[in-house]
Amino acid sequence: MSAFNPPRGRVLIVDDQPEILTGMQALLEAEGIDVTTHDSMITLPLILRQANPDLILLDLSFGALSGESFFRMGRERMLKKTDAMVILFSGLPLGQLAAKAEELGAD
Repeated sequence: MSAFNPPRGRVLIVDDQPEILTGMQALLEAEGIDVTTHDSMITLPLILRQANPDLILLDLSFGALSGESFFRMGRERMLKKTDAMVILFSGLPLGQLAAKAEELGAD
C-alpha cells in the first residue's frame, strides 16, 4: 500500500524581478508544487483565470502598477472570484511590510 500524498496545489508568483521568480519557482517545484510565474500587472487578470491558483505570492513593490494597487483593486474584483489565499511580499523591512499589509486589509 502506498503512502498518502496530499495534493500540493497551484501557486502563482507575481514579481517584476526575473531572479526572484526563478528562485521561488525552483524552490517550490522542488517540493512538487505546480508553479506559474508572471511579471506583468497589466495581464494579471487573464493569468489568474488561466492558472486558477490556490495561492498567490504577490510582490507589493512592483513597477508602474504596484502590487499594492492590484491588491486594492483585486480584493474588490478579481480576488473575489477565486478562493486563492494571497501572500504579500516585498523588499520593505518587515515592520513596514506588516504595517502596509494591515493598512490594505490583508489577512
